[in-house]
Amino acid sequence: FMTYHTTCRNSSDFIDAYRQARNLSELIKQNVNGNVYPYSVFYVYYEMYVTMVNQVAINLSVCIFAVFIVSFVLLNFNFMSSVITTTTVLMITVNVLGMMYLLNININPVSLVNLVMSVGISVEFSSHITRSFSLCVDTTA
Repeated sequence: FMTYHTTCRNSSDFIDAYRQARNLSELIKQNVNGNVYPYSVFYVYYEMYVTMVNQVAINLSVCIFAVFIVSFVLLNFNFMSSVITTTTVLMITVNVLGMMYLLNININPVSLVNLVMSVGISVEFSSHITRSFSLCVDTTA
């Protein structure tokens, strides 16, 4: 069984075409005893966009959880220091997501990698400051 797409001009057109092809193949699969799979050359590239938002949420959640565990261990099992570090990293990540929205940057594989890297960079700075503060014995004014 063969179908054709209309002309796709941008990414949202390709994603919609892919979703519609999957829906069509599911309808055909229900009426025919057999397996039906949609295929096109661009499906390989645009299949990831269907699950991209879920992947961003999962990856950032795992990163934030890992930040808490690693900072808890490396900051001498100091719970409050770990909470401060994790909260700071979470606020920086939300800030980056907000700036992406304001600058109209779409969620794609490159922006996903940049988000994960921003978590790593923010951990470095906030954990060093938190560790220095927690080990400081001088009194403040």
